[in-house]
Amino acid sequence: MTKIPKIFISYSRVDKRGVDELRLHLAPLQRTGKVKLFYDAEIIPGEKWDKRIRQELESADIILFFLSPDFLASDYTYEIEVKYAIQRAKEDKVRIIPILYRNCDWSSSKLSKFQVVPANGIAITGSSRSSDDGFSQVARALRFVIDDVIKTNNIYTNINTIVTGNIHISGNANVVITSGGNIKIVDINEYQIHDVFRLSGVPKINFVEPSNFKRLVASIKHQGRGIIIEGPSGIGKTTCISRAIEKLHLKESEYTYLSARNPVDIEEIKTLREWHNSIVVIDDFHRLEENQKSIIADYLKYLADVEINNKKLIIIGIPNTGQKLISFGYDLATRIDIYEFGKNPNEKISELIEKGEQALNIKFDKKTEIILASNGSLCIAQRLCNYSAIQADIDKTQQITKIITTNLAEIIEEVKKEFSRQFDDFIFEFAQLGGKKDRTCVKLLKELGISENGGVNLDRLQGVRPNLANGIEKLIEEKLIQNLLGNTGLCKEFLFFDNFTNDLVIDDPNLLFYINNTSEETIANLSGKRTMKEKNKVFISYSHKDIGYFERIMVHLRPLVRDEDIDIWSDKRIKPGEKWSKEIEKALEEAKVAILLLSADFIASEYIIRKELPVLIKSNYEEGTVVIPIFLKPANLNKFENITQYQGINTPNQTLIDLAENEQEKLFVKLSQAVEEIYELKIV
Repeated sequence: MTKIPKIFISYSRVDKRGVDELRLHLAPLQRTGKVKLFYDAEIIPGEKWDKRIRQELESADIILFFLSPDFLASDYTYEIEVKYAIQRAKEDKVRIIPILYRNCDWSSSKLSKFQVVPANGIAITGSSRSSDDGFSQVARALRFVIDDVIKTNNIYTNINTIVTGNIHISGNANVVITSGGNIKIVDINEYQIHDVFRLSGVPKINFVEPSNFKRLVASIKHQGRGIIIEGPSGIGKTTCISRAIEKLHLKESEYTYLSARNPVDIEEIKTLREWHNSIVVIDDFHRLEENQKSIIADYLKYLADVEINNKKLIIIGIPNTGQKLISFGYDLATRIDIYEFGKNPNEKISELIEKGEQALNIKFDKKTEIILASNGSLCIAQRLCNYSAIQADIDKTQQITKIITTNLAEIIEEVKKEFSRQFDDFIFEFAQLGGKKDRTCVKLLKELGISENGGVNLDRLQGVRPNLANGIEKLIEEKLIQNLLGNTGLCKEFLFFDNFTNDLVIDDPNLLFYINNTSEETIANLSGKRTMKEKNKVFISYSHKDIGYFERIMVHLRPLVRDEDIDIWSDKRIKPGEKWSKEIEKALEEAKVAILLLSADFIASEYIIRKELPVLIKSNYEEGTVVIPIFLKPANLNKFENITQYQGINTPNQTLIDLAENEQEKLFVKLSQAVEEIYELKIV
């Protein structure tokens, strides 16, 4: 009978809410009996909790550590639970998975040697998306690890003599024991490491067929009808086409490969109609000029209509390439076949690694961690395996099966070091846009990293990230990205920007990996941006003559302080003897949200208008502080467009003083909900 894997969750009580969310996402696995969960809430009253925790740690197959500042500050979890778990991991008795729940300096902790999830290195509460997105990634990773724990197939052994039951096998053979107990003998051929885990070019030994590969091969046989292959960089689009052509045994004269990155090929593309008489593949289609894209769209429609036997056009591009072509002529939609490639599932990455293991007669002890670190990219998986094998002095197929002990943290740092020589200059140029204090482009790089397909739409991002809205608007209005990518240089090699849709896409899988494994502060330092103070306060700016409204608002916000750990600051916090102006300046610098209680008394205050307001507006523009006005009483705001530009809880024509008490209370609730939503979205 298969043993059900047990998961132990180690966390700080401050992060209990996150643990509850994760349990919801893992509920389907529990319901089907695939896993058992334990966390300290299951300890019954009267039970010796220390003894129970040690028992559960001892019997756990997987241990999850909820990383946060409070977790790292806990002596018990860090010194007892982490220490014991690492010892068991060294003995290969448990899998350790750190979950980056809240931003913290985990890279210097004992857990830094283990692959963190989400694999993009963005804290679940530090993303522009909801926590559900982050926990969905964690659940998918856990589902794969759980399957890996319980499966018994694909066990590779190489020995001179093996006795299994009544079967006696001798000689130089690779033995595969399947889950059904069957034995498969595989002859060992000698391969070089760079031919197996390739750093560039088309893989042959460990090529993994995508799920739609057979349908793609069939489509290539269909004369006339165009094929569009779209998806993020590095997930195997070009490789797939190359292997499909190989599978069809086409001669070199029967197909032509062109790339829109190559100036010579671009000239060939312009005259395509004149010489086209075979299968033509146009890679990096998105990099063509708009008028050339339109010409290709018309030509695709023509080929589909006339179905000329010896002419076929295959387009390879970034996500939404098919839709882009259809936008030039909507009747094209029924005349082309579109294949959408996304991040490869963990099972496909595993298949690639296992084929490489078999070819080299090795086994990676951290295969699961390598799979998670690859984050759906086949080319990154190839590189991590290549580096891990070379670090273990593997340069070709081994005669005796060798276990590769991988220090994944060191491998990732080695890969990053190599990538830094390639990407640091680009990061410097791109992040410089907007000015020395503006971090918009630094944050854009991180947004690209956490995106599902390596791209973001700037218009849409403005709506979900209010802290980036001003910076993005500046980039668009002043055409800063277009100008940067229009110049000759590094940036246009790695980034693509669509001037019509405002889509920004990373066009290099290695750059995505580098960004995801590099902190925002490190990226900011690379570009000379100043270090930002942590913004974690809600700052309330008001006139003392409106103290009654202030106190009522505090009543509505107090539950957030108690339940959500939100720090609300006002001048009431200043203690006797403290320099009030210095304390206010400090609080202004740390403001994540600023609530303005507007009235005639507010705008009559010299200190508010000359000291507080300019700092808050500047912070909103440069660092994303969210400004929320609430209009208390009628006031002449004609000269205060810097205030009225912000969306308020109410409007200047519907001030609180004109409302009944019940309606006022509703607006205070709306304010409280707005603040809570900002913190849940973690707008930083």
